[in-house]
Amino acid sequence: MNETGNIFYDELMLKLLNMEEVLIDVRNGNGRDDAIDVVFREMHTIKGSADLLGMFDVVSITHKAENLLVEIRDNTVEFSLEICDLLIELKKLLVVLIDNLLNGVDLNKEVMDLVHKFEEHLLLCMPTAKKIKTILIVDESFVIREQIKKIAQDRGYIAITATTDVDGMLKFENKTIDLVISEIESPLTNGINMLKDIRYQSKNEQVPMVILVSKDNKDFKQTGKELLAKAWLFKPLNKDQLLVIFDNILEK
Repeated sequence: MNETGNIFYDELMLKLLNMEEVLIDVRNGNGRDDAIDVVFREMHTIKGSADLLGMFDVVSITHKAENLLVEIRDNTVEFSLEICDLLIELKKLLVVLIDNLLNGVDLNKEVMDLVHKFEEHLLLCMPTAKKIKTILIVDESFVIREQIKKIAQDRGYIAITATTDVDGMLKFENKTIDLVISEIESPLTNGINMLKDIRYQSKNEQVPMVILVSKDNKDFKQTGKELLAKAWLFKPLNKDQLLVIFDNILEK
């Protein structure tokens, strides 16, 4: 971690520690009303710093926590001890996420599963929230995966990424996936085999698919037709095109 990272880390840890202390006070029967504003303020600051540092998983989960706190503040949701305990556990998860991301440590499956579980729990606490959609993104390019992931998370979706067909298929089978976005050209990713397995061998063969292709690919339309793909995306990524796809597939 460089000097800038150390400064951000210290500030974020102070925010998380303050948030935890306030929540523990609530757990012990003190300061319930003031705690909501304090926790919301700290959560908002953490989200903003995480966004600057490109820690999109932290941004996504803190944004959902913010939404829950707004509903509590508006008296739509009761600030129960269960929610208090959930936010205390969220603080512990954020420490792990921030520590790993600032030190360049890849988030393992166990941590990412925990992130997705927390996102689902936070949404379950909000009766007015719609079902969150989950997108599986499979591409060998880290840049492409992260671009799509950030755009998806900014729209409020859960985004799961994979580099290979084997990893992608494993994540598909272990999650309820609402949309699969995969490249179809790289031998490393082997996206065509994965998409064929999803379409013709999985229990959820009707899941919408979008294929990622280069502009010089002459056969992508035929491949997409064989896979019953809903759409295609050209590389380099066009954000507006992706947003239209989200609207047409996930918001109907």
